[in-house]
Amino acid sequence: MNFSIDDASEFMAYTEKTKIKDIVFCTDHFDMKKALEKFSMEECKTADLYPNIWDDEEEIDEIKEEIMDCFSRHERVFIIIFWKQMEIY
Repeated sequence: MNFSIDDASEFMAYTEKTKIKDIVFCTDHFDMKKALEKFSMEECKTADLYPNIWDDEEEIDEIKEEIMDCFSRHERVFIIIFWKQMEIY
């Protein structure tokens, strides 16, 4: 079955297989806790990041927690893909 990006009804992205090892290395060596210490709702608002949730400073702890959860899930997914790519189970 051939697939054309023109047939997609929603945005799709993919990561080339050759990039997985680099992504795992980078996520493994990125200190998210340290990055979140410098996190600024104002900078997110200035950068016009989606979704527009940056006005409520009272939500900062919940937003940081959600960012950490998303990062952790993202990291685990790429580690699993990497090991499967290396055929190590």
